[in-house]
Amino acid sequence: MIELIVVAVILIIIMLVFVFILFKNIIKNINVNAKKYFVNKLQNYDYLLEEKQTELDNIKVKLDEIESQKNILDKNNDKELYNNIKQSQKAKDKVDKEIDLQFDLKTPEYRETQFFNNYKEIKKIFTVDNENIIKDFIKEHKNDNEIVEYKALKDLRSKFDNNSIYGCLTLDRKDQISLLNEVLTDTEKKLVHFDKMIQSNKFNIKELIKYIEQRLEEIDPVIYIYTNGLDKRYDLIDENIVMKQYNNMSEGIIIKYRNKIYDYSI
Repeated sequence: MIELIVVAVILIIIMLVFVFILFKNIIKNINVNAKKYFVNKLQNYDYLLEEKQTELDNIKVKLDEIESQKNILDKNNDKELYNNIKQSQKAKDKVDKEIDLQFDLKTPEYRETQFFNNYKEIKKIFTVDNENIIKDFIKEHKNDNEIVEYKALKDLRSKFDNNSIYGCLTLDRKDQISLLNEVLTDTEKKLVHFDKMIQSNKFNIKELIKYIEQRLEEIDPVIYIYTNGLDKRYDLIDENIVMKQYNNMSEGIIIKYRNKIYDYSI
């Protein structure tokens, strides 16, 4: 019995070795065939690449031929264009010479021939005496009382610089009023209506400064005279006249007084 088992085991081992050798040869053949197939395919791709490269070279040659023909055509066109321009320039020079010989040229439609004639007529009619206008304006608007008030307020405003205003604001309302009572004269108190002003519970020195500056603006006596030139000294007519140049006018003057403008110009 044991001998039969041993014989069976030996047979099985021999079969396994045979099967192993058989599979090994099969795998080896498959590997060799696969490599041959891959090499053949690569050779086919090489043939395709060579064909494509040949086609690309042919296309490049054709493109070079087309570009060369195009350059030749462009040069011919450039020569033709140059000749056309040269001929046009000769024709233009001929016309220019002919025009230079014509002395009685027609006036272009865009030129206004009547402008200077109209301007002369306007100047004849528009004969305004600027000095008389200014003198009449001063007589009508000048107020000696306001000028006195303006100078007094200017002097009063000059007393309060930034440091004094800041120092006063550090005090409470009562101390501010007490300090201002000592600093201001009776005339200055009357000038700014100080007694009426301090009746407000919101009063402080900023309210006083605000009133002074607003009143100065309202009664400003400076008269600004705008002209197209500074050759005439209208500022000698009155000490409050300030001259300014304004180029956008032809004749006359413009008067700016406070917040209004009086236009006597064209």
